[in-house]
Amino acid sequence: MRRLALAALCITSLTSCISREQADVKLQKGCKAAIALFMEDGNTIHDIKRTTFKTSTEFGNGFRNLMIFAKISDGWYDQDKEYECVFEENFGAFSSTHNATLYQLKIDDTYYGMKDNMINGDAVMLIDIENAVSQAMH
Repeated sequence: MRRLALAALCITSLTSCISREQADVKLQKGCKAAIALFMEDGNTIHDIKRTTFKTSTEFGNGFRNLMIFAKISDGWYDQDKEYECVFEENFGAFSSTHNATLYQLKIDDTYYGMKDNMINGDAVMLIDIENAVSQAMH
């Protein structure tokens, strides 16, 4: 038993741990990628003014809520916008890995992904969102 505990400690010290802050950076990149898919032609995220992270009050543990407060620009006109992403996430043993899937995206008053136990958006759109998010986070 003592050898098993020692072996586990040695393995843990050799692997890098993913911190909450590192995971949040990945989630923000994924959320930005999802948002970009829905921007009008010529518009870009000019500046992220603030991002908030918290455990989702709607879905509970295992779900991370992000609010992105951004300045959107078409090169002539800047506009302040809010976006909300909810990710389902899992940390591996000893926080050695982090996996997340976009569960819900809210742009203005429109939801994509899960809302009220229903899937919002067509299959092709949801696959495109998941591909963009996954590529941005890795």
